[in-house]
Amino acid sequence: MSTSTSTTVKKQKVLRVKWNRIEPVLKMRNENGDIKSVDEYNKEQSKDDQNDQNMENSDKDESKDEVMDEGSYSMFIASPIPRFYSAATSIKLPNDNAAMLLFGGYRNSILNDTFTYEYTTGEWSQNLVSEQVDQNTPQPRYGHSLVTAHDGKTYVFGGKIDEEQYLGDMFVFNHPNWSHVAQNNPIKGRAQHSMVAYKENLYLFGGSDDELLYDELFTFNPSTSTWSPIEKNSQDATWPSPRDNHSAVVINDCMYVFGGTDNETSLDELWKYEFSTNEWTKLTAKGPTRRAGHAAVSNQDYMFIYGGCDEGNINGAKYYNETWVFNTKTNKWRAVQFKKSVVKKEEQDASVQDEDLQLFVDELEPVHRSNHTAVINDGTLYTFGGFAIVENAGQQVFDDFDTCKLSDVVTTLNNA
Repeated sequence: MSTSTSTTVKKQKVLRVKWNRIEPVLKMRNENGDIKSVDEYNKEQSKDDQNDQNMENSDKDESKDEVMDEGSYSMFIASPIPRFYSAATSIKLPNDNAAMLLFGGYRNSILNDTFTYEYTTGEWSQNLVSEQVDQNTPQPRYGHSLVTAHDGKTYVFGGKIDEEQYLGDMFVFNHPNWSHVAQNNPIKGRAQHSMVAYKENLYLFGGSDDELLYDELFTFNPSTSTWSPIEKNSQDATWPSPRDNHSAVVINDCMYVFGGTDNETSLDELWKYEFSTNEWTKLTAKGPTRRAGHAAVSNQDYMFIYGGCDEGNINGAKYYNETWVFNTKTNKWRAVQFKKSVVKKEEQDASVQDEDLQLFVDELEPVHRSNHTAVINDGTLYTFGGFAIVENAGQQVFDDFDTCKLSDVVTTLNNA
């Protein structure tokens, strides 16, 4: 008598995230530079109107004089204008609250404005600088890197002014001021490179200038302001090809580099660099299609990428709004889908059929874009700006500021 056995295969749980949009903030500002929220301004106006009704004519005149001293207020958008090729990182403010720091980029012209977004209050603040750039003010640039080192200081390096002028200068941000860094053994200027922090140093990989793509790896020591090249262990050691517009994150004691462009061809390669051994390994896990200009962040043992485009930002390029996660423990990629809200039948109108127990309704769909910024704070991804060429609409530059809780995905993966 024969018996048959069956093996139960555990089905993977679908990974989903819900995206939310942080809308641009409107504020009021007068000629003196005084800034108020719209609510604060409206309350004060209502209070002034009430006082005017209760005051005698002489008092009214005095009150009007006081109001005129403040100057007339006008409404403005307190959040950053649309841009791409900017850079962002997380910092600690003087009040010890965490914030996103956003610097530079490109729209119709190159930018050198500095914004902070405080996560707990949801407030944007702009660090105003003199229109005349001095030695301690970074000049306008795009395609630069911005990294917070383990000493809490934030460094900007490189970028470009146009397709012929590439920058090799460095500045450090100590809220609310920038300061120029006098570099020892400076490296050649470049843009669209990656730079990460590991222990006490910064690590820069790749990038390009008007002549070359680079596969160079450098370390920068903030305590001595010194650059040092990292050479191959041997002449035939495995090493990534030259590239730019890629991403890099640090997880545990390794740096993971994904995608980018190699002589105008987008890449789908994922490389792991071990700091302790100075060894590169090309990982063969099947995952996202080739892309560049995406953004990447890390959370625990996982690397997340979002967006990007194929064909290196030329007309006809395909732009993505996908989110992927790479598990460094299993060396596997997983796609992360948009979450849809479940709406019960009784919450719908009468057109819903009785047999319908629930409906899925579309939530915010993240923008198809490239060359945006992304940071992570307390398990939540924050992504701003970006660029796309849209059929029948042409070039689009975004100021969309979207968030999603990646910690939910991490919890699901950890419990799998």
